[in-house]
Amino acid sequence: GVLLVASNLPAPPAGKIYEMWIIPKGGKPAPAGLFASSEDGTALHLHRTTISLATTGAIAVTLERAGGVDAPTSQPVIVAAL
Repeated sequence: GVLLVASNLPAPPAGKIYEMWIIPKGGKPAPAGLFASSEDGTALHLHRTTISLATTGAIAVTLERAGGVDAPTSQPVIVAAL
């Protein structure tokens, strides 16, 4: 799985939520859950599904409409290359 720990992450605007993505090397991002940040700008999100470090290129977070989307519609606010 993946545990995302973030700080200084502004609260999402009304009607929006943060969405985490697992990005395979050379592949399309796969949704990995929705989360919001706390009033102090911190956020924790646990994606419990096993991922392969050999085939995963990055973990990313985008700001999306509430309810989430099937593919990112905005530029990432967080990207962690693996």
